[in-house]
Amino acid sequence: MGLGDPSSQTNGSSQFKWILEGVFGRFNYDYDKKYMVELNFREDASSRLNPATNTDFFPSAAVGWRPSEEAFWTGLKEVFPE
Repeated sequence: MGLGDPSSQTNGSSQFKWILEGVFGRFNYDYDKKYMVELNFREDASSRLNPATNTDFFPSAAVGWRPSEEAFWTGLKEVFPE
């Protein structure tokens, strides 16, 4: 069995085909330029996820507050300029 002997050679390969589909969205709300809310969602359908459902949902949220817009901030504007 030499280097060129076909009986000592092996050839193997594998092929994977993955499928992915996704939907996403975002909602922003601003009240009086002081309070903010952002809601995000993403739903993915993938052949890599649980075979029973093949979909998963990924929500997220964020909130914000601008204290510089509050009445008590008036006296602090010299200390914290915009």
